[in-house]
Amino acid sequence: MRLPAQIHRLQAVFFSAFAAIVLASLLSRVGYQMARSPVLPAFAADLGAVPELIGVIVAASTVTGVLFKRPPGALSDVLGRKRMMVLGALFFAAPPFFYPLIQDPWSLLALRFVHGFATAIFSPVASAYAAGLAATGWGAQLGWFSSANNAGATAGPLLGSFRKAA
Repeated sequence: MRLPAQIHRLQAVFFSAFAAIVLASLLSRVGYQMARSPVLPAFAADLGAVPELIGVIVAASTVTGVLFKRPPGALSDVLGRKRMMVLGALFFAAPPFFYPLIQDPWSLLALRFVHGFATAIFSPVASAYAAGLAATGWGAQLGWFSSANNAGATAGPLLGSFRKAA
C-alpha cells in the first residue's frame, strides 16, 4: 500500500517539473519569436540597415546558437542544469530591455549576437533536463519538449504581427 503512494508522489513531482520546463520553453520561444520575425527586420531598416545587413542581423542570434550550444551543454553537466537554465533565462530576459537604446544597425547586430546566447544556453540544457526527468521514455519527453519549442516558434510571429487598427 505504501509503494503506490510513493510512486504517485514521484509521478506528481515528475509531471510538475516536466510541465514547468515545457511551459518555460514554450513561453520563452513565443516571446523571442514575437519580436524577431515580424518586428526585427522593420526595426533594422528604420535604423538604416541595407537588406543584406538586415539578413545578417536577423540570422545573428541563430548563428550564435549554432556555434555555442555545445559548451553550455557540457557546463550543465558540471555546474548543474538548473543553474545553467537560470543563466539562459537571463539571456532571454535581459536583452529585450536594451533594444530601445539601440541607435544604429551595428549596435543592433551586436545585441542580436548577445541575445543568441539565450538559445545557445537554454535550449540544450532544458532539453537535457526534460529528457533526464524520466528513467524511460526520454524520446517521448524530447518530442514533447521539441513540440513546445516549435509551437512557440510558430505562435510568436503570429502574435507579434497583430497590430492595432488605425
